[in-house]
Amino acid sequence: MHIRLLLASLILIGTVHAQGVPPDGLSDPLFPPSQTSLAAEDEIYLAYEDFCGRPILDTGTPSRQFMENGVRVVELVLLPPAEACFAPPPPPVKRLYSLGTLPKGNHLVERRLLVRAANGTTSLLHQSQHSITIGNTPHPAISGAWYDAANPGTGLFLNLLPANAADITQEPVVILYWATLDENQQPVWFTGSGRFNDGLLDIQLIKGGANPVAQSMRLFYRGCGSAHWVDPRFPTFFTELTQLTDVSGVASCDPERAGAVVVEP
Repeated sequence: MHIRLLLASLILIGTVHAQGVPPDGLSDPLFPPSQTSLAAEDEIYLAYEDFCGRPILDTGTPSRQFMENGVRVVELVLLPPAEACFAPPPPPVKRLYSLGTLPKGNHLVERRLLVRAANGTTSLLHQSQHSITIGNTPHPAISGAWYDAANPGTGLFLNLLPANAADITQEPVVILYWATLDENQQPVWFTGSGRFNDGLLDIQLIKGGANPVAQSMRLFYRGCGSAHWVDPRFPTFFTELTQLTDVSGVASCDPERAGAVVVEP
């Protein structure tokens, strides 16, 4: 039995290297995907997808992460595939390993997949490098409704518009509607637009009507589903916001909502 598994591993290694295809078929194993707009507050993950008939992750062996020549390397250990798959096979499971948050700039991430033979030794099965850029604008899933649990009836509607194709140097525009209370505790709306800078949105809002009122506000993006909302004149009196709804068709920044499983280190 051990000899059969070892032979299967060797055949699999030769096949994968010959084809240049990762065993899980993921050409972009980063989550969020590498072409997604991201800020330094967004958490980054590296994925491997378990599927019947392919090598599966050895969940008993922790991942290994280290820097090598300026490249962030993640090593994952796999086990040879099972000899048989039941029909219909179970759906694939995408498992994520956290890289944490990355500073603004361009980064290279290398995924190395090692396979463990029956005798306990490991050998390189597949490796690939992927680039990711951390910029000013958070993950697109920031679009949606945000609320202040301590103050019912107040909150934000935020829409992150697609980047301007005519000028790729421009950050995407944010359209924001702020529902709050006036000095008489009556509901009022402020609206405005702006752009993120290092995950921070300084925006000039206007309350309409016969006598328009301008109000400067600041949004600190704190990562997926979390933000601070503050009057920049009184920065210590911020409001903790939680995302209530998202926009249909926009991929989630939350691994669980995206149908993935985060593997604990």
